[in-house]
Amino acid sequence: MSPLDFKLPIVVSQFKPQLNLTLYRGFQGSSIYVWSPFVTKLEARLRFTGLSYRNEAGSPFSGPRGKIPYVAISRPDSGDPPTTLGDSTLIIRKLIDEGVTEDLNSTLDPVAKAHDLALRALLEEKLYWYQVGRVGK
Repeated sequence: MSPLDFKLPIVVSQFKPQLNLTLYRGFQGSSIYVWSPFVTKLEARLRFTGLSYRNEAGSPFSGPRGKIPYVAISRPDSGDPPTTLGDSTLIIRKLIDEGVTEDLNSTLDPVAKAHDLALRALLEEKLYWYQVGRVGK
């Protein structure tokens, strides 16, 4: 096998309940990069677990927490209106709790989970502001 034949494995969720998921990411189009690390985190997570979703522009003013990303989730077989959720961490937690996706950290030992939490806190609470300051320059 040559190095060109190597393909990264794609993790496909075994849960796969049917649902309609719309990701509001601030910009129209699925091929446009969105600078927000929170949008990137959520979109990567949806792709890692093989969930299908559609992208919409959305607006922070329309989101439930006044920021992007946010999602609208509905089950096609129910007549209920879509549930709108904000905050990438809370969205991921809700998808795990509802059995829509698996917890990618479930097999980590306590030390690795602590490292994961510390790294996320660094990226989301400290380095995020550096990136925001660089976007306008």
